[in-house]
Amino acid sequence: MSAAPSAPASSTEAPFRRVAGRLAGLIPPDSRAVFELCRPGESVALLVRRRNPAIRFAVLPLPEDRPLAEPSALLGPAQPQFDCLVLHEVFLALPAPFAAVGALVPYLKPGASVLFVLPRSACERLRADKAGLPLMDALQAALAGSGLLVAQGFMVSSGGADGFSHLIVQATRMEGFRRLLLNAMTLRPAGGCNDTRIDLPNAFLATVPGVRTQSSVEHIRSLESLPGERRIVLLQRRIYGPRDVPALKAALRQGYLLISEFDDHPSHWPAMTEFGHLTFRGVHAVQTSTEVLAEELRPFNPELAVFPNQISALPPARPPRPNGRTTLFFGAFNRGSDWHALMEPLNRLLAEHRGWIDVQVVHDRAFFDALATDDKSFTPTCGYDGYIEILRRCDIGLLPLNDTLFNRCKSDLKFIECAAHGVVALASPTVYSGSVEDGVTGVLFRTPQEFHDRLNQLVVDPSARSGIADRAYGYVLGHRLLAQHFRKRLSWYESLLDRKAELDARLFERVPELRP
Repeated sequence: MSAAPSAPASSTEAPFRRVAGRLAGLIPPDSRAVFELCRPGESVALLVRRRNPAIRFAVLPLPEDRPLAEPSALLGPAQPQFDCLVLHEVFLALPAPFAAVGALVPYLKPGASVLFVLPRSACERLRADKAGLPLMDALQAALAGSGLLVAQGFMVSSGGADGFSHLIVQATRMEGFRRLLLNAMTLRPAGGCNDTRIDLPNAFLATVPGVRTQSSVEHIRSLESLPGERRIVLLQRRIYGPRDVPALKAALRQGYLLISEFDDHPSHWPAMTEFGHLTFRGVHAVQTSTEVLAEELRPFNPELAVFPNQISALPPARPPRPNGRTTLFFGAFNRGSDWHALMEPLNRLLAEHRGWIDVQVVHDRAFFDALATDDKSFTPTCGYDGYIEILRRCDIGLLPLNDTLFNRCKSDLKFIECAAHGVVALASPTVYSGSVEDGVTGVLFRTPQEFHDRLNQLVVDPSARSGIADRAYGYVLGHRLLAQHFRKRLSWYESLLDRKAELDARLFERVPELRP
């Protein structure tokens, strides 16, 4: 058995890449120990450790012609020690492969996840062997006596018109199993808002056996419930008024618990006040990103939880740049009033270091046009992956925020994004003083002249800049990974569902027109 797997030997093959990426994404990211059975060189450990570098993998590289020894010979006495069991399709070459899965169950902790990969041909054979049962039922029959319950299956596209190439099956020990559907209605994708607040947290929650997630833009997708499945709909940044009452009532009739996801101060939208803050009053509960914003929203709905933004994947620490040039980064929505007073000292500094500073700007064309330098590049509003790719090419991130109520309700997301990708944050104290340790994990400024002076220090002293970047990276590694926090959402969701009848009554008191 190997604890230090190598990169996948067949990573250049598209089918393997698709299966490996999907499989890695289904391993619970807060697992402490994972047992993986795979072909030599095909472990997904390196992919998983981007989400949580602390995960320990016990990898058994298994040539297809090698019989599997008794588990006790591999793992010692049967005792719960693994949070997840991962079986690549090579397990099908074993004698009685589903019995082999069952033999490993005693090594799983309560609530552990079991993931195994079936090629399409194996799915078809299994259905034929089980007299044409539906595939999930056939899988459950194959695992009879193992103590495992099949939770759900995830199809991996073949990359062509013929549908799926593989099925990844998620199973778990039967005790304590509960089903939950998280159905999200999101904004149209823009600037990573959906990724950070909905899509990535829900993808992490989908690694928990029994949790099913789904996301649709601007509507609630109709889904049939599975037996015993409880239902939540997440309503991202909606501005609800009287005309939306029928849609809310329809969701209630379908048995949903309604949660409003909101992460900006509602004063930005006058319709919020006009409609009596129905966005918050007309749901069972509200989730948001900061304590300051929570205090602003709590008068409209006392059932409120704060889930700070976190980093979903942490790449390896970035080495220092060798060429001596410094690249600045600026990329944010609606910051015109925040950066206006800083443009004069910024242009002065660019002139002082002409030829040695580049500037990368995402989204804000006015900021880009105001820069008095030719060493600049502009990228229009792009997807989150593209935004991160540009950020990672930079050295210093400019994070200005004036001290306004709207800004005070923002999160520190841009700081932790900078920190995760080796970029030193030069930030206003508004919002960022709560997480940036000045001069240690980032740099704060309070006036335009201080902005100039502290930026100049970062430009001329790359060694000090590198130290700040290293410490900020360590802060994210220790405290701000989504893997360390995502189950808090699940605990809150389950606590709300346990009280749904009570929360229904309170909702109908606040908004009587929602009564059935």
